[in-house]
Amino acid sequence: VLSFFLLKHAAVTSSPLACPASYSCVMSGGSDFGKYKDSFSEYFELLKKPHIDEAMFKCTQSDWSKQFQSWNIIYFILNVILAIVNFVLAFLNLAGQLDIAGIIPLVVHSTVGLLIGCLLCHLGWFCVVKQQGCCGQTGYLIWGIIYLIFLFWPLLQGAVGHNMVCLLLLVPAVYMLHALYKLFQSKGPYNLLAS
Repeated sequence: VLSFFLLKHAAVTSSPLACPASYSCVMSGGSDFGKYKDSFSEYFELLKKPHIDEAMFKCTQSDWSKQFQSWNIIYFILNVILAIVNFVLAFLNLAGQLDIAGIIPLVVHSTVGLLIGCLLCHLGWFCVVKQQGCCGQTGYLIWGIIYLIFLFWPLLQGAVGHNMVCLLLLVPAVYMLHALYKLFQSKGPYNLLAS
């Protein structure tokens, strides 16, 4: 959906959200798609060596892209861990109720949700870190909106009522959103109506 949105607006040059010719949108095909495919191995290497230190919690950074990358990796790993924990708890609940028919939808929904979450984490990292927002300032704005949704997703899923552990995702989401805001701000004033 995001890549369709970016491509649609990139094709319409009079659109205020159009990508300038100097920016490269993610799924425009050709070499950009090749770069995206190739980035999976680099992302996997980052996942193998996550780091967290006290500097990540500071509100001033020398490199906001690196800050975003560090928190994105933490978000990905937490997302996987929490998806597994949620699956096990839901599975045990269904098994305890002898609801065998509910296990198949649980497996399907858990797998699809985990895959979508992982792909969105990777795509966010690729667009923000490797493609400098994909469409520059507009790309940072779009990803900021997406991560704002990520920020409230646990609450929308009812995490407050029965699964407070999902609220752990709020920590990296807030820091990624802050990094996106700083990256957006670093590009100067934004004029939505400029063509």
